[in-house]
Amino acid sequence: MSRLSLPVPNKAQRTVELLYKSMEGRMHAGPSGSCPVDLSLSFVQMCQAQSCGKCVPCRIGLGQLASMLDDVLNGDATFATLDLLEQTARSIYLSADCVIGYGAAKMVLRSLADFRADYEEHITKQKCLASLDEAIPCMAHCPAHVDISGYIALIADKKYDAAVQLIRKDNPFPTACALFAIMFARRLVVVPW
Repeated sequence: MSRLSLPVPNKAQRTVELLYKSMEGRMHAGPSGSCPVDLSLSFVQMCQAQSCGKCVPCRIGLGQLASMLDDVLNGDATFATLDLLEQTARSIYLSADCVIGYGAAKMVLRSLADFRADYEEHITKQKCLASLDEAIPCMAHCPAHVDISGYIALIADKKYDAAVQLIRKDNPFPTACALFAIMFARRLVVVPW
């Protein structure tokens, strides 16, 4: 009869796995306007900094992934770059010796699969769909759906009466919101977003 042995991950592997899960959760549940390409690049760079550099997939491959993601963000990439990015990430995922390498590659593969349109928008128009969909976070997160940018623009133009009319149009409680904003600014209230 043979003994059953279960491999137990070491502390470094558990830490990187938690970082990976945290970053993955941020990509899917993050605030609107978060660029998935930028998040992927940040994660790859973090993994590259944590890598021991003993295996080629981490030592060289993560640098190549970071370089290609940087090209996508800067608008220097082509559609062929996306194919190469996917092939490189798949190769790293299958050949890396540790959770750092395959975790970073898995994140890039997941990002490419889930946010392909964002990558393509960066290539064709040098913009991110995430920021185009919800360009102003305060409007996206406002429970009253107030036109905050219009309100601020009217105040900047010193059209105070029009600003008051605009803020009251969608918001039946402008005084309560103003009080909340003051309390938030003074750090008396913590907002979950």
